[in-house]
Amino acid sequence: MVPIKDKKANTTKSELTSEIGPHSCPSNMEKVKQQQKGKNSAPAQFECVARNVIVMCNSQPIDDVCPEWIERCSQTGSYAPYDMNMPSRLPVERAITNYANDAPLTRIGLILAQLTGRGLLYNGLVPDVIYTSPALRSIQTAIEIRRASRSKAAIRVEPGLFENTNLYPQGAPTFLNAKERLALCAAIDNNYSSAISSKDLFASREQTPDYNRRVGTVLNRIVRKNEFLPVKKDLNYLIVGHPSTVDMAVGQLMRGPTPRMSTEADLAEAYKRVPNCAAVHFQMATNQWIIEEMLPVSFEGCTTALDYNFVMRPPPGAIIRLNFLEENPTKRSQNY
Repeated sequence: MVPIKDKKANTTKSELTSEIGPHSCPSNMEKVKQQQKGKNSAPAQFECVARNVIVMCNSQPIDDVCPEWIERCSQTGSYAPYDMNMPSRLPVERAITNYANDAPLTRIGLILAQLTGRGLLYNGLVPDVIYTSPALRSIQTAIEIRRASRSKAAIRVEPGLFENTNLYPQGAPTFLNAKERLALCAAIDNNYSSAISSKDLFASREQTPDYNRRVGTVLNRIVRKNEFLPVKKDLNYLIVGHPSTVDMAVGQLMRGPTPRMSTEADLAEAYKRVPNCAAVHFQMATNQWIIEEMLPVSFEGCTTALDYNFVMRPPPGAIIRLNFLEENPTKRSQNY
């Protein structure tokens, strides 16, 4: 089972990189207290909570459409796209073999993330806080959504959001290091103190119950972690993970007497039922999460609409409220 850590961030000369800034960990809160003890130039800090939480799947990676791209490019010794959906160049300069099991997004994947981000902007859901899995496809998705939605949030890389590690029997992918992440996007918050380190993530063989506990612990840690801002406001959280992250978020946040746990069969099915950039919008209402509609991006043969019949299967004894279906009965499925 992966240990959850909760320690101080290694902050040195860190400055707030956005309105939200680095994670409100003990070191950052100590800085706030010191500012408040000084001259009256420092603004007051208000504790702000999550009002909307959007949990999203990564966009389309290269290996989804060109599964042998590493082998083909390795034959020539340098990256050369052989499909128009492949990016003209790789996002970070590193050995091409380091992209094995950590592929970047396709051109369509980038566009899909941008359209999704624009949708958040139009619907008043610009992210104030962004968390992402350490997978490159998730980081790139978060970056494009941030850019298209005109968000100013720092991006926090949380290894605890990574997909089930038993999908990687040969070991951990070579994730981007801190320097490579900053080269990819200056908005990456390398001062963030993660719940789980990348090293701990693959420290032991993870079984499905362990994965459920890990994701549940990390998701609840994120949504319950308040931010401290100069102004009082309700916050929009964006969490970019994987198909199983979206499915497990429903099971963990829309809980009855006990969370709805995902089985090994459920996890396999999630990759069929939760497409690229599919998302669930959780909204806090009367101290409980309800689910609001997320408009999909659709074109011929492709959609970001997830299968609500699958992800909304309730745990025993629970009633899941789908607010948008209550307001629009004609959209109700017979399985809800």
